[in-house]
Amino acid sequence: MSHHAIRWEFDRDEVNGYAVCTAPLDSDCRLVGGGTCGCEDWIVQRDEDGPFHTVPGPPPARHPMVDGGECQVVAHLNAGDPAELALGQQVFTIGTTPIEPHWEPGGYTWTRARARVDA
Repeated sequence: MSHHAIRWEFDRDEVNGYAVCTAPLDSDCRLVGGGTCGCEDWIVQRDEDGPFHTVPGPPPARHPMVDGGECQVVAHLNAGDPAELALGQQVFTIGTTPIEPHWEPGGYTWTRARARVDA
């Protein structure tokens, strides 16, 4: 099960995507390097002292990790446009919205219906 998703919102002129996180507050996705760590690529490890990552080199260095206060996946994706950050071509149906069609001179308009659509 994924704890991350893109929530799509329709706003008449466009559809916007927003990353959301449902992971527990102690999840790895909230971790950042602690102290003066400026590392951007790591594999989270854990031991009795808590989460950390190892920087290769002679000698390898251990950098503690701390809660960054928010999901780092969400923070990164929402800083840009989540739709543009998708890898490859992602084609899928966002959803189906039941509508109430309205005839007006010159054509139809619509409003969102409150009932389910028969499919």
